[in-house]
Amino acid sequence: MVDVQKGTPLRYTNQCIHDLVSNAVQQGPRAPAVVSPTATLTYAELDQRANALADELQKRDVGPEVLVGVHLPKSPEMVISILAILKAGGAYVPLDPASPVDRLSDVPVRLVLSQGGTARRSAASGAPVLRLDDEWDLTTSQPEFVPARPAHPDNLAYVIYTSGSTGRPKGVAVTHRSLVGSTLARHAWYQPPQAFLLLSAMAFDSAVAGILGTLTRGGALHLPAPGSESDLDTVAGTIRRGGIDAVLTLPSLYELLLETAQSSALASLRTVTVAGERCPPGLPAKSRARLPEVDLLNEYGPTEGTVWSTVWRAPDEGLVGLATVPIGRPVDGVRVSVLDRAGSPVPDGVPGELYIGGDGLARGYYERPDLTAAAFEPDPAGPPGARRYRTGDQVCRRPDGELEFLGRIDRQVKVRGYRIEPDEIEDAMQRHPDILQAAVVTPAGSGDTTLVAFVTGASADPVKLRNFLGGMLPAYMVPSEIRRLDRLPLTPNGKVDLRALEAIAHSPAVLTGDDAPRGAVETTVAAVWCEILGIPHVGRSQSFLDIGGSLAVVRVALRLSQVFGAQIPLLWVYEAPTVTDLAEWLKVNITNTTATAEAYQREVE
Repeated sequence: MVDVQKGTPLRYTNQCIHDLVSNAVQQGPRAPAVVSPTATLTYAELDQRANALADELQKRDVGPEVLVGVHLPKSPEMVISILAILKAGGAYVPLDPASPVDRLSDVPVRLVLSQGGTARRSAASGAPVLRLDDEWDLTTSQPEFVPARPAHPDNLAYVIYTSGSTGRPKGVAVTHRSLVGSTLARHAWYQPPQAFLLLSAMAFDSAVAGILGTLTRGGALHLPAPGSESDLDTVAGTIRRGGIDAVLTLPSLYELLLETAQSSALASLRTVTVAGERCPPGLPAKSRARLPEVDLLNEYGPTEGTVWSTVWRAPDEGLVGLATVPIGRPVDGVRVSVLDRAGSPVPDGVPGELYIGGDGLARGYYERPDLTAAAFEPDPAGPPGARRYRTGDQVCRRPDGELEFLGRIDRQVKVRGYRIEPDEIEDAMQRHPDILQAAVVTPAGSGDTTLVAFVTGASADPVKLRNFLGGMLPAYMVPSEIRRLDRLPLTPNGKVDLRALEAIAHSPAVLTGDDAPRGAVETTVAAVWCEILGIPHVGRSQSFLDIGGSLAVVRVALRLSQVFGAQIPLLWVYEAPTVTDLAEWLKVNITNTTATAEAYQREVE
């Protein structure tokens, strides 16, 4: 029995992450570094503009351990800002432009970099805002300047905020040393990307791997048009036109690409990494059959482990009939242990909690020593002073040494790659005056990808509650379905019976009068969804994604395009996944929507 699995030890480096980018600048200053629909920057141009902005940031007292928010869409300015903050010695904090403004106030940044319409929302952070369009124009020629290197490898490089069980987000604080270790491990596992397409959201730490894993190796970082990451036609077209050879994405999105895109559009791909959610067992065989030249890897890792901790590479054979997709072995510089509740190692094949130690471990939670002490502990398998992180993930080790992910030992779930604590959602729901009690679960057998909320309160309105939550939480944390109950089921000891709620959530909801589609447009949208899935009805507040899944969304978008005589992007269905939300989008963006819907209703009657 093996207690600890260790990846190959990494060669010690005293560099910061931006030093690795500087090496790439020196090796290929004229090579394309950032490619977007609006501009292309060479490595020399990227470095020059980042240096100039770093000078400005240092004049504004940005230095070691100072947090700077990046409140920007995917753009060259976003990449310049990240590199400039690091060069100035500070640590960057990615702020999702789509997040509610109230959530920005939870992030203790000294300064926020923003532009355009986003700049007005950035003020909600309470920190000064530096606009990169009029106050500081990155497109103009800047004097050559090389900032001093004030940061040390043990200083912070970035802080990413994730959902917290205490009702407020918690910031995972990652140092340069951990980030360099994680990035060098990536160098060891992957061929240098020639053209990498960044599909991950900035608030998702896979973006760290995409940006810095590419720029530290001299590759071209391709940025899709903001908001187009879920539009399969656009993604496939970008891959074809840009000659993209590497992507990192959710397995569900990659499976959709394989289902919908022509193989010729994906022919340039050589490396596909899936992460953020469980990899379906049939995906590796499907990928090998459609794109035999693609090297498919399945990554696993909590944010506390600096992006990734283990990885599995799909073999050439034996993929058909694969029961589960392993999360693999520890990457270079990482130690993993599988322990029981008493902290003792478990035999192969026996479930246990996964503990992670080694070079990639985060410092802890920013300004939350209580949470840090609860999650990080001394690592007896490491050198003096080493720590390990309790992941809360249940795994087992196969006889061949590969790890299999089994689920969570607590309530934490993942939706579209984002880590979510249901307690935080429940806390937000109970702030609504009409809600007496609230509980959030994932339906039994759903694979922890769907959130269903149950509430009590005679006047609780699911539609109004969704709108209320949308002003407080990111879209991925708003439950796809909200059901009202007279009372929540209890266990014999008086606690909310979450198992009973999971079973109820697995059963179709009964369509009540207040959740029935209203008006011709909502009725038509619901009718199309029922037609595609062959179901009798759908509530106006129910999520399309949870009922039918991603492939059904493609068919719904195509059918709605036919009904309304206009191109309806997949993104609309992803961003407005309920009957109510999508109907409103259609009314705003398509002319004569109501008349067309009324005519459609007359035809089907």
